[in-house]
Amino acid sequence: MVLVNCVWKQEEIIKNIEALEYKGEQLFKHVKTEGMRMYFDSILEDMARNIDKSSFMEYMLIMKAIMEIPGSAALAVSVLPVVNNSVFEGYKYTVCRPSTPVNSQRLLR
Repeated sequence: MVLVNCVWKQEEIIKNIEALEYKGEQLFKHVKTEGMRMYFDSILEDMARNIDKSSFMEYMLIMKAIMEIPGSAALAVSVLPVVNNSVFEGYKYTVCRPSTPVNSQRLLR
């Protein structure tokens, strides 16, 4: 599960993240929204077989989807994995935004 924190444009964020597909399979499914917290189930952890690698892929794919929203540069967004049903355990797997963009499709190969 992945937690995306953002106050604005939540409907667009959910729509863009749920639209992410790989080989015709939906990568993320919106589970619930609690205030600024949007939770998504992800199939990437099963695909990556490693939480560090899946966290990085999830982050890059979600940020790419969010950056396609007009005005996204003004959004304050954080993305973190939910580990053992705990947001706090996921903090050690957070990924900082890299200074250079990464081709997220390449990560799935």
